[in-house]
Amino acid sequence: MSDVNKSIWNGPAHQNSFDTSPFKGTNVYGRPIEWNTSVYAVDENVNSSLSHQNRLKIVDKTNMGGSNLQIVMFQEVTKAFTSVILLTMEVIPVCDSYYNKKCPSNMTFLNETKGHILNGIENNIMRIICIVHSGKPPETLSLRRNNKIVKTGEHGNKPVILTAIDSTDEINEGEKKNLCCYVDSNPVSITTRLVNGSHGIFVKQKVKHMCFLIEKVSGYDHGNYTYIAENEIESDSVTIILKVKYPPYVHLHNKNFTIDDETRTILCKAEGFPSNYTYGIWEHCSEFNEHIRYLNSTEKVTLILPKINAVFYKYQDSGIYICMVTNGISNKQHFQQGKAYVVSEERNNQMILTDVRTVFENRNISMVSEE
Repeated sequence: MSDVNKSIWNGPAHQNSFDTSPFKGTNVYGRPIEWNTSVYAVDENVNSSLSHQNRLKIVDKTNMGGSNLQIVMFQEVTKAFTSVILLTMEVIPVCDSYYNKKCPSNMTFLNETKGHILNGIENNIMRIICIVHSGKPPETLSLRRNNKIVKTGEHGNKPVILTAIDSTDEINEGEKKNLCCYVDSNPVSITTRLVNGSHGIFVKQKVKHMCFLIEKVSGYDHGNYTYIAENEIESDSVTIILKVKYPPYVHLHNKNFTIDDETRTILCKAEGFPSNYTYGIWEHCSEFNEHIRYLNSTEKVTLILPKINAVFYKYQDSGIYICMVTNGISNKQHFQQGKAYVVSEERNNQMILTDVRTVFENRNISMVSEE
């Protein structure tokens, strides 16, 4: 069995034509325009009702079964068609399906108007791109101009980005990470770029394979990385969510208080990933880093200083307070700690409680509870 094509040529309507039909489109400036057209030929048969039928001929100089309309002594039909050759062709494929074979279908030109016209501007590059639903076996596309094949190629496709890792990837802080992608695109992608959120990292042109290397990953590299590839047909994008696991950074916050305040609290805040924190026991030291006492906190995040009835002894609350936190990710040490120097003074002096001496340290902490 073989494929059979039916071709119909249409052109500008001539005087005394009785089978005219309107043809709507747009000119090179994007303005709507309408022509009257007539059927010039069906397959190899020229329309006998045309007054200039003797100047029309269906030829196939390539011997490939093509349907090419030849016009002898071409003349402008009217001023409306000055500098415009209006010829349309309709190809109706009729395919016999057998052994899982299928005809290509829905062939169109990219950016063609509703009137099947491609607009171009003089002295500017014009890209002609054909789009078709592929058949079985895969077809070969040819672009013919004036009976001469000027381009032959395989079926084009929009870019498809492939990555070697899952959409979500977790990595420990300090390790090396390579974010790579492969771009399958025909024609080759014009640009491929990598962005992190709204921040552009780099752009490369006409590449199939590209990588972004992070030599030493840190918590600041945590986020979404998106590869975007574009060709003349369409674009594609793939997002990789990079989750960096790092130990918590610990810092202390507190409100101002004096020896007259009934409730005196210190807040311990941790920032790390993952965020499932385990809090250790609080430690109170002198300003010379001498151990004073351990303090238990039922809320872990917030330390409420014990009540002291005698005002004189409330001065003993002054000193360095240490909070210890872990999320299971070690940075040489299992527990991370934050420090803050606290002063408790008389109200009229208004000595404020600050964390100006807050530091981040990593050290081994023994879990000690006060008897």
